[in-house]
Amino acid sequence: MDILEKKGCQREGGTGTKSCYGPLEIGVFLRNMSALEGIMPADKKGKFLKSGSSDFEKALDFHICSHSDVFVPAISGLFYANVAGKRIASGKTQIFVPAAVTSSSSITDFISSYISKKNHLAHSCFC
Repeated sequence: MDILEKKGCQREGGTGTKSCYGPLEIGVFLRNMSALEGIMPADKKGKFLKSGSSDFEKALDFHICSHSDVFVPAISGLFYANVAGKRIASGKTQIFVPAAVTSSSSITDFISSYISKKNHLAHSCFC
C-alpha cells in the first residue's frame, strides 16, 4: 500500500497535463486482471495450471508485459531484456524502471536505458 500511495504519473502528449493512477485505480486494474484466466479454454486450463509446470504462467506474463500500455520490470534480467526487445519492436516504449523518488525527480528519471539510451539490440534491428 505504501508504494500505491505514491501515485504514478506521466505527462500526456505535448499538453503537459498529467495522467495519474492512485491506489483505487490500481486495485480495480488488478481485480480485473483476474478475468484473464477466462480467455483460456477450460479443457486446456487444467493441463497448464495443475501440471506443476509454470510454462503457461511464463508465457502469459510475457504476453501481458509485452502488450500492456506500460511495463515496469520488477527485476533486471533476461525476462526484462526480452520484454523490452519485444516492446521496442512493436513501438511500445513506455518502460519505466523503479528507483528512489526525490522531490527533484521527473518521469524521465525512470525511463529504461533501453529506451532513453537506445542501448538494446532491438534498436539496431527495428528503429
